[in-house]
Amino acid sequence: MSENVAAWTRELARLEKRMAVRPPMPPLLRHRLQQRHAEIAEFLAANARTEALS
Repeated sequence: MSENVAAWTRELARLEKRMAVRPPMPPLLRHRLQQRHAEIAEFLAANARTEALS
């Protein structure tokens, strides 16, 4: 795993940890974190497919 992929994977874990806090965070903040998480996950998935095809 490249350093970049490892860094993005750590960022996903950090976002998951922040979203799991209690009491729940404000809905807009939670939505933004969920959106960022989804964007990073999509980026990693797309690039994993690209690397696999190379």
